[in-house]
Amino acid sequence: MKAFGKENPAASAKKVCWRIVTLCVRTLFQELYEVRVEAESVHASVDNANGLYLWGVLQAHRVIQNFMDHKFSMHPAFYPQLMMFLFENVVPCQDFEELSKVIRDLKGLPNQLDNSQRC
Repeated sequence: MKAFGKENPAASAKKVCWRIVTLCVRTLFQELYEVRVEAESVHASVDNANGLYLWGVLQAHRVIQNFMDHKFSMHPAFYPQLMMFLFENVVPCQDFEELSKVIRDLKGLPNQLDNSQRC
């Protein structure tokens, strides 16, 4: 997991990373399934089984090429999923600034306690 830089990421960061990876992989395979489903029951068809298998494989290659052309993240199947993920998981700037202020205040508490004990 190099997405987090050189440090070891927290367990919560790893969990979020795997959630988005799982979402993307599931979306990719769903798109592949939609074009390969025609060859799913081809074993029952005696006369054109090979043609249906070939058709499914070629359509899967077309889908993968389409994902690659869109650089995966900008593909119409991925992009809405990624935007919804960001919408649900990103903290607004105002909330982040408030949380940062609270953390700074908490970090200053030991000094305040030392000063009050000296008096």
